[in-house]
Parts: sequence; structure tokens; C-alpha cells
Amino acid sequence: MATSAVMHPTRPRVAARYDSPHTRSERRSRPRHWLWLALALALGGAAYLGLAPGRSAGGPPTSGKRQQRPIGVSALGRLAPAGEVIAVAPGSGSDGARVDRLLVAVGDRIIPGQVIAVLDTHLRRQAAAQEAKAKKAVAAAKLEQTQAGPKPDDVRAQQAQVGRSEAELHAAERDLRRVSLLLRRDASTRQELEDQALKVSQSRESLNRSVAQLAAIKSIRPADIHVAQAELTQAEASMAVAQAELEATEVRSPIGGRVLRILVRPGEHVGEKGIIEAGNTDVMQAVAEVYEEDIGKVRIGQWARVKVPTIGADLSGEVVRKDLVVSRKVIFNNDPVADIDARVVEVHIRLASDDGPKVAGLSNARAEVVIDTTGGAK
Repeated sequence: MATSAVMHPTRPRVAARYDSPHTRSERRSRPRHWLWLALALALGGAAYLGLAPGRSAGGPPTSGKRQQRPIGVSALGRLAPAGEVIAVAPGSGSDGARVDRLLVAVGDRIIPGQVIAVLDTHLRRQAAAQEAKAKKAVAAAKLEQTQAGPKPDDVRAQQAQVGRSEAELHAAERDLRRVSLLLRRDASTRQELEDQALKVSQSRESLNRSVAQLAAIKSIRPADIHVAQAELTQAEASMAVAQAELEATEVRSPIGGRVLRILVRPGEHVGEKGIIEAGNTDVMQAVAEVYEEDIGKVRIGQWARVKVPTIGADLSGEVVRKDLVVSRKVIFNNDPVADIDARVVEVHIRLASDDGPKVAGLSNARAEVVIDTTGGAK
């Protein structure tokens, strides 16, 4: 049986690709060449950045010379008057009061005890104080009257009453003797004698009462004096309370210095923030926030340099106090990665007498402080 030929569709012939062993090896090693080249460039750039003059590793460009680090402890701070800025407020018990009159303005000089404001309760307290003063005067007069004894007119009137009672008794006794004589002569009756004897007894009792009243008027009892003294003491205490309440309506400054800011105007309620802010700007200081790990290097009497960016001034001062409390940092620089939870201790630096007036009107201004810890305390 003849085999039939099967016809297949014609397929295009693909020429077989032939790679020599050298070509294949070159193709496999090509990516590695690029990797080594990139790594070499990276290392070279890093070496250039680290060794090239005028740059510091990881920082901004610097000058060709080596950058000098500040000697001592650096810190941020603020300017403040000596004794800090205080808010002057009325005494306790003035809740709900309003300011009636404000007696100072920003920049005014004030002295300790000076009245800076008057509250609207002043008139009521003034009337109550006058009433208490009048009651004290009455109590004092009553005590004086009690100690002085009775009035002369009262004594004379009572003495006259005693005289009348004695005269009535004498007359009654005379009539009794007459009736008794008549009875012995049978010219009177027993009833008339008894009636006359009763009159004598009544007159004697009236005389005794008059004499007792005269003695009571003339006598000064210790109990009466004690009562009058107690009433005077009570009146004095009431007057003291009224006077204290009156003085509380006048708000006084506890310090001398200058008025830095007005917090409450006339007609406004007085709150916890006070009425004005005042401070002794004659002596200025810088309050630096020193990190707690550096506070051991700071000593009283060390010299410090204070720079105020607000006016571009370089000032100097002396460390006069270190606080005894570690607290959170309040003043920050412009570094976005600054530690906002840093623990610091406030160090007070009194500015030199020539530098203080330069910043007398810049309380709470930001300051940059460098404390020289190399020389120790003065």
C-alpha cells in the first residue's frame, strides 16, 4: 500500500541565534559594572562632603576656618524686671466688683502702697465705715458716763425727795403723839390712834425707799462698767471690719516700679488676672532656661553674655540666682525638631547697670544667653 504524502503548511524558518561563550559572559557582567560605578560615585561624593573645606558633616556650609564653639553654657531666655512682672489685683472678697476709677497709665512710675484703682463698692463701704465709727463714739460716751457716776441734777432731785419723806414722817409722828394724848384724856378714839400709827409706818417706809434710791444713784457698780466696756469693744471691732472693707476697695501696688500693661479698664469686672502688670524696670535681668544636665556647671557670680535679637544688642550680666525647681522648657528656637519636653532650670542674670536701661521697655523679649563657666564664680 503506497504511503500517501501529508502536506503541512509552510512555516517560516527562524535562524538559530548563536552566542559565543565570551558574549554571554560579557552580557551577564554588564549590570554589575553599573552597580560598582554607582557605589564608587556615592562614596566619592560622601568623602568630598566630609573633607571639603567650608562644610561640616550634616550641617550648613561654614567658613574655611574651623568653627569655634561657644565657651560655657548656652541657653534661651527672656528679659524681665528685677523681681519679675507681677499682676496687681484687689484683695480677697472683691469678687464681682468693677473698676470705678483707674488712677495710672502705661509707663507711669508707682511707689509701694500707691492707690492704682478704686472699685465701684467704695461708696457703700465708706458709708458703712462712717456708721461703725458713730456707733463706736456712742459706746465710748456711754462708758465714760458710767464711770463718771450719776448726774448732779439727779442726785439733787433725789435728795429733795428724801427731805420730803423725812418731813412727812416727822409730821405723822407728831400727829401720832397728839392723838395718843387725846386718847388718854378720852378726847379721841382707839381707831384714830391706830390710823395715825399706820401713817407713821407708811411715811417711814417711803423715807427708806428714797434713801435707797439716792444711794443707788450715787453708787457706780463694776458690773455696769464691764457692760459698757464690752459694748465699746464690740463697736471698735465692727469699725475695724468696716474700715478694712473700705480699704479693700482701693487697690494699692505692693511694689515700686513702672506700669507695664493695663489689664482691666473702668467699668470692667476684676478677674483673676488682676488690674495692671507692674515691674521694677530700673533693674533688668535675663531669665535663662538652662538644661538640667548643664545646671551643675552654673554658679552664682559667673559672667554671662546676653544677646537680644529684637534690637540686636549684646549685653552682659552676672548670675545672681538659680531656681530650685526643674520644669518644662517654655522658650523654643526655630528648630522644628527641638525637644519640646526638655527639662530646664531657670537661672536669673542681673544685667549690668549700663545695659539695663537699654532694654527697660522690652520685658519678656527673647534673649540668647551664654554663661561663662570656665572662670568659676566671682
